[in-house]
Amino acid sequence: MVQFKIKINEKQKLAYIPKEIVEALGFKLVAVPNAKTLLLYPEGSDLEDVIASTEIIIQDLRLQSTEGKRSHG
Repeated sequence: MVQFKIKINEKQKLAYIPKEIVEALGFKLVAVPNAKTLLLYPEGSDLEDVIASTEIIIQDLRLQSTEGKRSHG
């Protein structure tokens, strides 16, 4: 799965959103943060689609976590 590193300007509190993300999600986005993560999706999206897509990302993260434990264990 593709990952993007996003840096926030400390003084201006602004971040550059990579072109690929804007092309995929558009210019009007909804951000749902919690203590450790941020879910970003296009405004007006069907929430069932957002949930299904999020579950795929979670599965990939679990796979990466499992593989990381195996390679270090």
